[in-house]
Amino acid sequence: MNAMPQKTREMHNHHIDSTVWNDIKFRDDDIQSQPPVFTSRRHNDRVYTKIEEGGGD
Repeated sequence: MNAMPQKTREMHNHHIDSTVWNDIKFRDDDIQSQPPVFTSRRHNDRVYTKIEEGGGD
């Protein structure tokens, strides 16, 4: 299994506040997804559903 990504800096502006993640404890079986910003929510939901159901194409 790949190592969990490590936070390298804090970001804080009118769009982002990365400090909200400082207290989150990730588990070994958590799934992380970093979709492109321009990807629609519907597309992301379909991908997550396939992951949860263990489905392929």
